[in-house]
Amino acid sequence: PMPPQLAFMFTKISPEQKMYMWNIYTLIFVLECLDVVLYWALLKYGPTFGISYGASTAVFGAVMIALCIQNAYILHDVIHGATFPPYEWQSYITHPFADFISLPWMDIIMEHNRHHNSTFDLLNHGEFGWDPAGWLYVLQEWTPEWYGWLTVPLVPFWHFAGASDTGGLFALLWWSRFPDAGPGGKCDKAFYSKWLPLRVKHVAFLLCLWGSVWMLGSWGLGR
Repeated sequence: PMPPQLAFMFTKISPEQKMYMWNIYTLIFVLECLDVVLYWALLKYGPTFGISYGASTAVFGAVMIALCIQNAYILHDVIHGATFPPYEWQSYITHPFADFISLPWMDIIMEHNRHHNSTFDLLNHGEFGWDPAGWLYVLQEWTPEWYGWLTVPLVPFWHFAGASDTGGLFALLWWSRFPDAGPGGKCDKAFYSKWLPLRVKHVAFLLCLWGSVWMLGSWGLGR
């Protein structure tokens, strides 16, 4: 029987709850953008009030770290509970600050589903086929061996290098493997009609976003 205290975990999410999750998701993105603007304002006007570069960076960093942690949590929750956004534009704001280049939202959904379909037991990655997240954990696969003590500490740096689901390196890996080839090794029919335009639009949005950040930090500071 289902323990009463765990029943909520298996309850279907209502439309109101889905809308709430995407509203919070949108709020997180807006706050991340405002934090960047706050950092610019602190760097530009802070010295007038005795606020140093170090203090400005500490304020920006603390706020952004907290927001990005929540961003990661809600990304996973939304994938499983409210997969498709109410508005198309919201699919662009799910993880744009994760890296300069990353997967579009639909690719994130597909690769995460592939991960769960191929790995039921987290101690046995790729048990039922190729797991796209497998290379993320490769440095910790040797924990029973003595050299695991040398590779496991490198896992966070591998994450930061872009190997995580929302990173640039991971995007290159996924794009090289999905969509699967058609009969005879031919290119999938939906590649040019669906996946390529989707990826081009997402990367174009990222370039605009990061370009705006660069302009704010260069021209905005008179550099």
